[in-house]
Amino acid sequence: MGSITTLPQNYLNNIHGFLSPQDCDEITELMYTYETRILELANDPKYQPNHSDYYGTTKEHGKYNWLGIIDEELPHIQIIERLQALLQDQPFLVDYETVWVKSWCNKLNPTQHIQYHAHSYPNLKLQDTFFFSSNIFLSDNTHNWHTYYETYGHILNEQGTISLLSCFLHHGVDPNHATIPRYSMAMDIYIRDPIDVYSQHLEEYKNLTKIYL
Repeated sequence: MGSITTLPQNYLNNIHGFLSPQDCDEITELMYTYETRILELANDPKYQPNHSDYYGTTKEHGKYNWLGIIDEELPHIQIIERLQALLQDQPFLVDYETVWVKSWCNKLNPTQHIQYHAHSYPNLKLQDTFFFSSNIFLSDNTHNWHTYYETYGHILNEQGTISLLSCFLHHGVDPNHATIPRYSMAMDIYIRDPIDVYSQHLEEYKNLTKIYL
């Protein structure tokens, strides 16, 4: 039997070819279209201000459902169906029938970075874990971008690769050394509806995609 609580704190699984280069390019183009709308969410009084050091669309995570936007605007990519099939193949999810996915997009302009962080929160114990994290690299492979992962070091980003990782695994991205933006998207995948878990930031946990396994 599988359980998310059996995932080691340094769990990382990089799965190549989850999206094609064309899929990634189309999603990146969609980010161009939605970037201004996403940034305007910073002024929406419905949400609590985010005082973190993240940039742009990353800083507004939780205020929009990037997975749902892709599914609505680019249905031929079938991103939810692909994610569903991938998750159904994960042994640690065999005991679960439903997951809830929080998703957002990341645009790093030249010199910007993603600070070293983990997605878990203070006082969360391994035996109480109810979510894991994921990211998909969208940019092409011409600029030798990397993600730094605790335990593993720098791992070269490859377009279309999806990474599944423990919410406890620290990771980050060095300052963008290229002259163009670096694009990716990220997810937190919950085995319980966060609305039933969190007593704060409830508005941010209404922007989720529910996937049946």
